[in-house]
Amino acid sequence: PLNTWLLGSSFLMLTSRLCYVIGVLNRPANYDSFLVCALQLGRTPQVLFWLTWLIIVPAFAFWSLLGSLWLSDVRVKTPACWPHESDFWFFIMWQVFCFVWTALHLRLAVMAISLERRLRHSESELRSVEDADALSRWGQVS
Repeated sequence: PLNTWLLGSSFLMLTSRLCYVIGVLNRPANYDSFLVCALQLGRTPQVLFWLTWLIIVPAFAFWSLLGSLWLSDVRVKTPACWPHESDFWFFIMWQVFCFVWTALHLRLAVMAISLERRLRHSESELRSVEDADALSRWGQVS
């Protein structure tokens, strides 16, 4: 199961990176960050943004937890399956790397949610001061 886990986590990591690179290349020039702005202009960045946050990140977090269970299960129940101690430490370091990746993406998610909430609050305040005169001069600005 550990080879399957290693292959699956590598695939999810590469898929995540590919989504990020394609999303950054397809975003408008005035957008600073791809993963923290839910308001994406263009179909491709929108699809990649939601694919990353709704599928890849949760799947990677689940897969990392499953890998931890498999790693401890193999280490406890079948310690003779480890040909070298260095293989065990490689899996431990990869596991740490996976959890750091997950923690960083959770931090990005918090930033994205915070940014979206502030944007909606600002739009709400702007709509509250809109009147007929402002609408006739500038149109709807929020």
